[in-house]
Amino acid sequence: MATEQKQPLIELHRAQIAGVQFSDYQSATGLKAGVKLRVTWERGNSHDPRALRLSYGGVKLGYMKKGSKEQSLAWLLHEQDLPVEVRLVAYNKTNPTWQMFTFRLLSTAVPRSVNEVRFDQMRAAVDSDNFHQTTA
Repeated sequence: MATEQKQPLIELHRAQIAGVQFSDYQSATGLKAGVKLRVTWERGNSHDPRALRLSYGGVKLGYMKKGSKEQSLAWLLHEQDLPVEVRLVAYNKTNPTWQMFTFRLLSTAVPRSVNEVRFDQMRAAVDSDNFHQTTA
């Protein structure tokens, strides 16, 4: 019986958790650098339909910043069925809440960019029978 080998994780980005001041982070027990955070895709969020909530032990810590590189990367990974993992890198209780938590965005692969995906879609359209070139 062969054992499945785990692929190594690649760090794609580091950032601070946003919105900590609105969370109940003080009630999270066992919170320390290295712990895995849960990512929740909040498509119904009225402030940001691409919101990604970060929590630990059932306690919301905050969000990936709206419109940020990390949010875009996480969505690209998700849309391409690639694993998304978030780990806490630093928890500094003396920092202001917007700088209190730093996380790492990890995956086993680097996502293809939006431009690469669109180029492949355009190339597929050109190669298909549905595409007809017209001349003026």
